[in-house]
Amino acid sequence: MPDLVFDLRDLKYPMLVAEYGSFRRAADWLNLSQSTLSRGTQLLERRPGTPLFARGRQGAQPNICRRIASDFW
Repeated sequence: MPDLVFDLRDLKYPMLVAEYGSFRRAADWLNLSQSTLSRGTQLLERRPGTPLFARGRQGAQPNICRRIASDFW
């Protein structure tokens, strides 16, 4: 069973990706490389075993799990 305990700092990156709608824009705002931000988000996605975003040419769209979680933040 995956470890589902999260530190609030772990959630900072995906929350900004959702806000900005893309990994590139969120990475620019954080002054990080896009690959660093993407790797951090992928590590977080391993815990529940589901992607937080649908990634594509149009950017990063929060999946249904992320939209439900956003109701609690």
